[in-house]
Amino acid sequence: MLSIIDMEATPDEAKPKVGISACLLGQKVRYDGGHKRDYYLTEIFGRFVDWVPVCPEVEIGMAVPRESVRLVGTPERARMIAEKSGKDWTSAMRRFAGIRTSELAPLNLSGYIFKKNSPSCGVEKVRVYSSKDLATRDGRGLFAAAVIGKFPLMPVEEEGRLNDPALRENYIERVFAYARWQQTSAERNRWGISCNSTRLTNSCCSPTASATIGSSVAWWRMGKSSHSDAFTTNTAPSSCKLSQSRRALKSMPTFSNI
Repeated sequence: MLSIIDMEATPDEAKPKVGISACLLGQKVRYDGGHKRDYYLTEIFGRFVDWVPVCPEVEIGMAVPRESVRLVGTPERARMIAEKSGKDWTSAMRRFAGIRTSELAPLNLSGYIFKKNSPSCGVEKVRVYSSKDLATRDGRGLFAAAVIGKFPLMPVEEEGRLNDPALRENYIERVFAYARWQQTSAERNRWGISCNSTRLTNSCCSPTASATIGSSVAWWRMGKSSHSDAFTTNTAPSSCKLSQSRRALKSMPTFSNI
């Protein structure tokens, strides 16, 4: 049986690149000057992927520490407002999000992990205030919304949900399946082979995975896939290095933030 060390990628094999909220890696970029370092992400998952950290609030010029911000208005037209001063950061954040997502595109990210509840990075159930004290939990962070809109097929998740073993396993499956699809797509493009003629069969180790990923590509071409239902196969290639890393990650325990 292979050990977890044996399963790690060798230096000449590219690991999947995964975007992540910088505070989850221990960077002190939060509004209170602290961080939200996640043990599982930094010490376990990080051995199998290359992180691409982003803190949108710091990158648009907010100080550390700083006044906290929140979403105000409606989920469809939420604005990012500083709680005490009332400064409106909406335009700056949206402008930054457009630029930053364009910079991320050439990196070919295979996934993204966001900080939950953040007005910039939360994926779901972010508080949106309709008045000073009344809020609903049906919003999405402005930067997270831009990333998901730019990369609708890319697997995304919040760090809090990865404490659930089933959700963590599903996310790992999606990231490595998506990474494999990216590899086969790049190989196809280099050799000028059409997706219809090969159906990805020659570049996948598992016929079942080939059929599943091929189906996802077909739906993507038809414009019917979304980030939430793409690449959820549990049958990624079993004999390739990416799959070995995936299986090792699934077997590791989850730890709370430390």
